[in-house]
Amino acid sequence: MPITCEFSYCKPKRLKEALELLSKPGTKILSGGTDLIVKLKEDIESADALLDIKGINQLQGLKFSKGILSIGALVTFTDLIDSSVAKSKFPLIWEMAQTVASVGVRNRATVAGNICSAVPSADSSSVLQVYDAEIIIESFKGQRRVSINDWFLGPKKTVLQKGEMVIAI
Repeated sequence: MPITCEFSYCKPKRLKEALELLSKPGTKILSGGTDLIVKLKEDIESADALLDIKGINQLQGLKFSKGILSIGALVTFTDLIDSSVAKSKFPLIWEMAQTVASVGVRNRATVAGNICSAVPSADSSSVLQVYDAEIIIESFKGQRRVSINDWFLGPKKTVLQKGEMVIAI
């Protein structure tokens, strides 16, 4: 099934540029795209613009420091599986990543996107609650941190506000 709505496509290289584009009405973030593309194809959602954040290096990678694992917004489930730090220090996260959908989906889907979709069956949400994760959100107003326990407002609803995006977990 093809995508029938028209939209512009933007692929910024810097977070500041992405946040500027995100402030425009009708802009949707495209990261892994495993949920958004399906919604666009099935006419469940539409977009005036797709903001492809895959090129923003600041949102990449896993970092481990002082006992804390930082999961960048672009980290895929495969990245978690391939991480020796996740495997040795955060085994529940590592094991959960292996159970997500198929290899193709794990290669593309991001952990941040998984919690942003806020579907009750999200693979990562309960494991992130076990580790008392914090979601780091950024907008032009600044940065804020939200506990995973306060993140979900209901099915398909989070505390994320217009113009904000998750930059790390």
